[in-house]
Order: sequence, then C-alpha cells, then structure tokens
Amino acid sequence: MHSRTTTPSRLLMALCLGTLSQTSMAADVTVVPPASGGFAVRDAADSTNRLRVTESGTVLVPALGSASAQGTAACFDATSGQLGPCSASAQGATGPTGPGGPTGPAGPTGPQGIQGVQGIQGAPGATGAIGPAGTGATGAVGPTGPTGPTGPTGPTGAGMLTGSGAPSNAQGQDGDFYFDSAAATLYGPKASSAWPTPGVSLAGATGAAGAVGATGAVGPTGAQGLQGAAGPTGPTGNIGPTGPIGSTGDTGPSGPTGPTGPAGSGSGGFFQTYIVGSTNAGTGTTYLNGTGANANESDQHRSLPLACTTGKLVAALTGAKNLAITVSVRKGVNDAFGDLGLTCALSSGNPTCNVSGAINVAEGNTVGAQVNLGSASFTGTSTGLRVTFMCQ
Repeated sequence: MHSRTTTPSRLLMALCLGTLSQTSMAADVTVVPPASGGFAVRDAADSTNRLRVTESGTVLVPALGSASAQGTAACFDATSGQLGPCSASAQGATGPTGPGGPTGPAGPTGPQGIQGVQGIQGAPGATGAIGPAGTGATGAVGPTGPTGPTGPTGPTGAGMLTGSGAPSNAQGQDGDFYFDSAAATLYGPKASSAWPTPGVSLAGATGAAGAVGATGAVGPTGAQGLQGAAGPTGPTGNIGPTGPIGSTGDTGPSGPTGPTGPAGSGSGGFFQTYIVGSTNAGTGTTYLNGTGANANESDQHRSLPLACTTGKLVAALTGAKNLAITVSVRKGVNDAFGDLGLTCALSSGNPTCNVSGAINVAEGNTVGAQVNLGSASFTGTSTGLRVTFMCQ
C-alpha cells in the first residue's frame, strides 16, 4: 500500500489540471505526445504557452506569477498528484509580522471644508460724537399698537370671619373682617398681615341700674304663748323652774315688689351670617337663607331671641367682585314686612360695606337679608357674597 504525502503549493494550475484528473467522466481523454515531446495548451494566437506538461511530468503555468492573489493555499498528493486545499496539518504556523512598509506619499489635498460658525460678536465700540442736529419734518403718527395681554387675576376679595375672642394675625387675609362674638367686637379690615387694634365694639353702654323696690310692711307680732298652770300649794319649798317660752307668732305677708328698673345693654345680642356661592343664587331680587338665596321672602327670615334697638350690617363680595348690587335688612313673616333702614351698595370698586343705625324690632320678630341683583347674577361674575347682620 502506498503512503500519501501532501506538499503545500500555491499553484493555481489545479484549476486547469483538474480537467485532466476527473474520474467522473464516462472515459478519460488521453493525450499521447511524441517521443521526447510534451503537452502544451497555447493562446489563440499560438504564440504563448498557457499550460505545459514536459516529458518528465513537470507541469508549467507561465502566467501564474502575474495572476491575482488568492487567499487559500493549494496542496498536492505526492503519490497520485491530486490537487486540493491544504489540510490543517500541512499548513505551517503563522510567521511573525513583517516590518512596516515605508510611509506612502502624501495624498492629494482634500476639498475645502464648510464655513465655520460665526464667532461671538465683539464688544460695541465707543459711541461716536453726536452729529449736528438736523431739523427734519415730523413723521406721521404711527398706527395704534395691538391690545396688550389681559392682566393677572386680582387678589381674593375680603371675607368675614367669626370666633370667640380677639383674632390672631395667622387668621384671615388682608381685607378680611373678624367678629368677636364673645365681646361683640368687630376687627378689620386686616392690612399688612395684621389686625388693627383695638376692634370696634358693637355693644352699647351699660344701662342704669333699676330702682330698689320698696321695703315690705312688717308682719304683725305673733300671739303670746299660754301661761303654764300653777302648781299645787305645798310646803314652802324651793322656787320652781321658769315655765317655757311661748312659740313665735306667724310671719306677716310680704310687701309689694318694687318697679322693674330699665333694661341694661350689655355685650349680648343677635348675630346672623349669610354666605352665597356663585351657583346658589338667582337673579333680580332674592332673599338670603344662610347658604343660598330664594325668591320667596317669607322662607328666609330668622326669629330674634331678644328685642333690638341698634343694628349693624356688614357685607362683602368675594372672588372676581364684578357686580353692582344692593343689600338690605328687612323684617317680616310675623311682623309687617318692611325695610329696617340698614342698606349698603356693593360694586367692583367698593366690594365691602359697613353700616349701622337705630332699629326697632321686638323679641320674636324676624329679620332677613334682601339682595337686589337687577339683571345680573353671581355665576361668572363673582364667587359669592357674605352678609352679616348684628343687633342688640
């Protein structure tokens, strides 16, 4: 059995010799050169050998040296002469990297680059001297400029706060009022985040003391008790004990009560606040019921727990405050409907009012607040209304 050895070769002539060694054909093509002669494949002009096999079997490919370089090594079998890719064992180890070649010549100059961004503008030069004044004709008046943007929303309007005791500066906002129900004192309006002091007392002066009633008549003297019975006459002996004292007579009837003195006017009184929002009030003339409004006057009044001779009306628009309305205090239901004379007008330029005066309402009479809106309404023009009525 013959052994097979392979020798690496980079001869690409295998592409040509493969046609001579194919075994898949039905029969081989045999070329028999003359004695001492070889086999040659020439170009079309019959001037150049493309492939030659000498008599000794040497294969020559003259154009192989100038052919395009390829990346795969070719090997042949020493026994059969078969060509093919080299096996892994037949390829030697990769040699060291060769030295770098010399630097090639400089390439041609590239095209001009795009223009760079403009540099930062330099500082302005010094102002030149003012030229002589010329007298030009006055230019025509320019057209009216466009309407400026709508200004920011104004601050929240004043409100009415209530509580027992003087307010602290942490309560409320500038423009608010505060009513101290314990001392019947009104504070406000708040300004620069502080309440003005002292507040305005709504209590009248203390009334004069009533006259002392007359002393009742002295009751009659009670009847004297019965005398004890005399003891029997006996021998003169010691003096007997003193008899018991008789019981006290009945108390006489009380004298008539003196006349009642005039009523004093201390800090007590009546206090009622009505708050109306933008969605719970109608138009025209309405009557406030504490949380809204109603067109029926008889449903809105409050009964007084005491008689009042003085009254005070405090009212304030809240929110946008773009209304012009009139607020009045009226009495009615179980008394004749009528105005008490406490009326004030509110508008965007005067969003708060404060009026007081003499009134005449008896205990059990009723009072209510009337608002005249005309054709306007709270919705879209004002967040609401706060009305406070006090009397004593």
